[in-house]
Amino acid sequence: MKLFIRRDVSPADTCFVIYDELGKEKYSAVLKKSRHTVNQNSIKLDIFDEYKTVVAKIRQLPIVGVKSYSLKTDNSAATLVIMTALNSVQCRFYGNNWHIIGNIADKEFSIIDVDNAVISAQHKQNSGYELVIRDSSNELISLLAALCINMINTVDNRAIQAV
Repeated sequence: MKLFIRRDVSPADTCFVIYDELGKEKYSAVLKKSRHTVNQNSIKLDIFDEYKTVVAKIRQLPIVGVKSYSLKTDNSAATLVIMTALNSVQCRFYGNNWHIIGNIADKEFSIIDVDNAVISAQHKQNSGYELVIRDSSNELISLLAALCINMINTVDNRAIQAV
């Protein structure tokens, strides 16, 4: 199955729009605003399906020096930790046996299981990214991980910028 991820740059709270293979909107990632004191370093995204039902959540955890995200769906959960160094980006999963290989700074990567089976792979497209998911049972958690990586700001010389 293929999903196409496009960043939404409109003034609305939607950060990403995800389309299926036929070009129909399947999910949207919406920034959740808090009624309480807003922490500028905290990110909360709710993932809505085409029926406007929340099907998954991404929460950034306040850990100094890394980007740590809690990924939750109805039937799975994991933590993704993204460490940025001067010339590289490394990702670690906690809560499952997956790891990420490829060029994360260029957003060209694969999510691999412990037995080296490919869970999903993301490739650049003209107007966004193509996410190929091998098993539909891993669709949402793979999408959440890809969205976290796509939130990393990079520039042409691959230097990591502050978000």
